[in-house]
Amino acid sequence: MCNVFDVDGRFYLVDLPGYGYSRVGMAERQGMQALVQRYLTERQTLRGAVWLLDMRRDPSAEDHAVGELLAARGVPVLVAITKADKLARSHRQERLRTIGGAVGMPEDQCVLTSARTQSGIDDLRDSVFAFVGQGAAGSAEQAPGEQP
Repeated sequence: MCNVFDVDGRFYLVDLPGYGYSRVGMAERQGMQALVQRYLTERQTLRGAVWLLDMRRDPSAEDHAVGELLAARGVPVLVAITKADKLARSHRQERLRTIGGAVGMPEDQCVLTSARTQSGIDDLRDSVFAFVGQGAAGSAEQAPGEQP
């Protein structure tokens, strides 16, 4: 299932299902992976992606596959590296560089975040709004009645 959020009528954020560490059966996992793949390859109105990666884990095969889909599609990507609170401050930047490098993303396209402490959430929000304001990959605005 995709969760769609209308952001003040300016743009949509579409939350795709997790594909990596979900505790579901193989058939359901394959279904989620197919949904994500179809959305990322076929969605004409897709203008960019905020890609959530867990700071505590190295990118998985599924992460690399999603990275390849995003690169092939050519959409701008912002990486939100989650669960920053789970690692000592002294190791966070190094981990950001490691994860970003592993998925081929420059450091300036990665934001450290923590939902628990709210660390990085303002930076992430500002980055998303700056991205939308740029009209990356075409206009981020959608025609009236156009679906996300």
